[in-house]
Amino acid sequence: MQARCDMVAIMFSVIGVYIAVRWKSDKKIFWSVPLFLLALFTKQTAVVGVGAVCLYLLVTTGKYF
Repeated sequence: MQARCDMVAIMFSVIGVYIAVRWKSDKKIFWSVPLFLLALFTKQTAVVGVGAVCLYLLVTTGKYF
């Protein structure tokens, strides 16, 4: 029963990270925010995806947004 909750949260996080990395210089990056919120509401430990995107943007562009 617990695996379904984890897999849904991981799916939302992975899709959010993909959208953020794919369109980092476009305004479409904000489409990843609802996915990260869905992942967070599904499982509270899914906040790691947001941290990964922030770290990626910090390393590649030197700023968050």
